[in-house]
Amino acid sequence: MGAAVATKVEGLDVGRPRPAKAQIAVQRCQSRVGRLIGEAMRRAEGGQKGAAITLRRDQAQLSRELLTGALRVRDLDDLSDAFRAELAQLLEHEYGGARLDPRERARQLIPQLVEVILEATR
Repeated sequence: MGAAVATKVEGLDVGRPRPAKAQIAVQRCQSRVGRLIGEAMRRAEGGQKGAAITLRRDQAQLSRELLTGALRVRDLDDLSDAFRAELAQLLEHEYGGARLDPRERARQLIPQLVEVILEATR
């Protein structure tokens, strides 16, 4: 008897059309404001997990809402005063005085600094 030779057997589905796999594209379009809100949550609420607990929602849901911009402004009212203060500071830095010409920014800050110095020496 001769030696057995292994041969590859094609399956029955050879030649049958195969359905294309659906490509699910996750749309990542986090805005600058959404990024700042997430940063403020991280700093003031102990991260998105702490904020999600306060807002009574799943952390993954909150993450998606931040990413897509679906988080409502009224939801932010439920977060702490520390969060709102942190967000205000981040917004000011991103959109406010930090974007001004350095000389213009100095013109705004000098009167404030003089007032602070005068109050401290009283």
